[in-house]
Amino acid sequence: MAAANLSIAELMEAEWGVVHVIDLGGGADVNQWVELVHLLAARPDDPPSLLHLTVVNKAEDFLSAAATYITVEA
Repeated sequence: MAAANLSIAELMEAEWGVVHVIDLGGGADVNQWVELVHLLAARPDDPPSLLHLTVVNKAEDFLSAAATYITVEA
């Protein structure tokens, strides 16, 4: 999880506008996305002005709970 987030953050170092991340794996570990939000927010340069996260998952209740959790933690 940490290695993936570090890779994503490294690839986005020059991005300061809108960043869109798409998780085709179903977002099984919501903590990964909270960690990524924290990594991006702590960048020494300007963090992105908007992070758009799309998680592909059929379970509506999971997606709703995940969205709430990420919003609260971020």
